[in-house]
Amino acid sequence: MEDTEKYWKQIQELVQQQFRLPGEVYDVLFMVGVQELGYGFQQLDQETKTKVFNFASIYLMNYMDADQRRQIHERYPDEAEAEEQIYKQAIINYFKEKNIL
Repeated sequence: MEDTEKYWKQIQELVQQQFRLPGEVYDVLFMVGVQELGYGFQQLDQETKTKVFNFASIYLMNYMDADQRRQIHERYPDEAEAEEQIYKQAIINYFKEKNIL
């Protein structure tokens, strides 16, 4: 778990420095969606924002295996907390795969 928190802090610092956002899980999730869908820096309407967020949620699950999800669910019985931890780990895996970390 220590590695997860270490990597998560690195991602938060990157997001804070590069984009001046707080680097919360859902900020990073949205940024991944924008990047992968190729929207770049532009104003998005609410429908498009929803599309980006939903796409990122599904897309990032490609960077998690069932064993990782199961372990997180065992560690965090609260569903909301488990969801956030799953997203964190998926984002970390994504950043590693893309050689950003």
